[in-house]
Amino acid sequence: MKHISIFCFFLYSYAAQCQVSEGLRSMSQGNNNALVVSLVGVSQNDAEKIWKKYMDEFGGKSKFNKKSGELYTDNASLPTISENTVDVYGKAEKLGDDIIFASWFDLGGAYLSNAAHPERYKAGSDIMIGFLKEIERFKISESLKVEERKLDKLNGNLKDLVRTNESLAKDIKKAEEKIADAKLKIEQNTKDQAAKQSEIDAQKALVDGVKSNLEKI
Repeated sequence: MKHISIFCFFLYSYAAQCQVSEGLRSMSQGNNNALVVSLVGVSQNDAEKIWKKYMDEFGGKSKFNKKSGELYTDNASLPTISENTVDVYGKAEKLGDDIIFASWFDLGGAYLSNAAHPERYKAGSDIMIGFLKEIERFKISESLKVEERKLDKLNGNLKDLVRTNESLAKDIKKAEEKIADAKLKIEQNTKDQAAKQSEIDAQKALVDGVKSNLEKI
C-alpha cells in the first residue's frame, strides 16, 4: 500500500506540473518570451543538472553563466522547432518551496512564442514536458534509492536477528549439554553417597563392636 501511495503521489505531481506557460521574462539577452514550468520536490541545483543533461541529448554544448544564473546551450538540434540549430537559455529560480524553470528558444532574431510561431510552439512545449518527465524520473529514482536503503537496513536488521537467534540456540545447546552432564553426575553422586553410607554403616558396626569389647573388660 505504501508503494502504491508513493506512485500515486508522483503521478499526481507529474500531472499537476504538465502545464507549460509562456510569457516575457528578463534574461541575459533582454526581455524575451520564455516557456515556463513549475517544478515541485526538486532542488534548484538538481533542476539545473537535469536540464543540462537533457539538453545534451539534443547535441548542444551547455555552459552555466554564474552572472546571469542561466544555462546556455549552443547550437542544439531541435528539428521540430527549426531546421537550423537553436540556442537555448534555461534558468531555474526558487519560488517558495517550488522551482520556476524558464527556457528561451532563440530562433535567430526571435524567441519561440505561441503568437509568432504557433506551428512550432507545440514542439517547444513538448520539449518542456519532456524535461518534466526527466524531473519526475529523477525524483522517483531518488525515492527508490531511499526505499532501497531502508530495505538494506531492514535486511541488515534481519541478519542481526538471525545471528542473535543462532547464538542463543548455541547457548541453549551448551546449557542442555551441561544439564545432561550434570544429571549424569547427580546419578553417580547418588550412587557414591549410597556406597559411602554403606561404608559408614559398616565402620559404625565395627566401632560399636570395639566399644562392646571394651566394656566387657
